[in-house]
Amino acid sequence: MVRDCGMRPPRGRVVAGPWQSVLTVLPYLSPVAPRLMRQARLVGVQRVSPDEATLIGRELGLPGADVDSLPTLADGVTLWCADRDRRYVMTQATDAETGLLGAARRMD
Repeated sequence: MVRDCGMRPPRGRVVAGPWQSVLTVLPYLSPVAPRLMRQARLVGVQRVSPDEATLIGRELGLPGADVDSLPTLADGVTLWCADRDRRYVMTQATDAETGLLGAARRMD
């Protein structure tokens, strides 16, 4: 289940059930973001402002090098965090995806 919180988050709560995962997409760090990050089993972070990087680093227990890198991540790069594991992942669209959807871009 995908819960896109966009600029106006949905009202109801979504709870994962057996064999069901919930993906929550946040466009910015709202007041509920720290709670959501603490409860999540996996958190993906793309480029954020230095202030947001500091908050995310504190909530996820990231080392300083990772906090410093978050504001400088390139398009298509995401830092994925699960428990104590961290991995930077770069995604790249195929020619068919680019032809169909256009070039990927951030909407900062």
